[in-house]
Amino acid sequence: MMNFNEISIRARVGFSLCCLENMIDNISSDSIKKWNIVLSKLWRFSEIEFVDEWLYEVSNSMPLSIIEDPFEPGEELTEEEYNSLKLLYRNNNVSIINVIELIFKMGTIELYSQIQNNSPKTIDLINEIIQLTLDSNTRLPNKEVFEKYRIEDAQGWGKTFKRSDVKE
Repeated sequence: MMNFNEISIRARVGFSLCCLENMIDNISSDSIKKWNIVLSKLWRFSEIEFVDEWLYEVSNSMPLSIIEDPFEPGEELTEEEYNSLKLLYRNNNVSIINVIELIFKMGTIELYSQIQNNSPKTIDLINEIIQLTLDSNTRLPNKEVFEKYRIEDAQGWGKTFKRSDVKE
């Protein structure tokens, strides 16, 4: 497996998002454009300064929330977005859905704790995402692009960056 010990949590999430995009391109019956609503929310993680804000922005649009909970007005999603995501999640490969949930978990698992030992919890999650990506015969992104975002920065979260800074 790849070594992510020196790479920040933000960059681990970014790498995982690139895995997700590659999987969608490779195995989804829907075009990547249909996934933009969830991808744009997930990519905010790399840009947002306070990660706990991201948790609230994204949690209502995660597959388990959409599939299991009825729509409630006043949440982060419109009813149209909710229905669109429900259809998208129901009609797609379980590996894609699992990767989305794993990315959300990776972004939030260390949220209210001090990051120690290079966050082995997020390393386990990224290794799981890498395995799902490889199992779907999807190419992995270039890890080197993410290496400049160090775990030493911002208490382990790393410097913020935009999707365009890392997309090949």
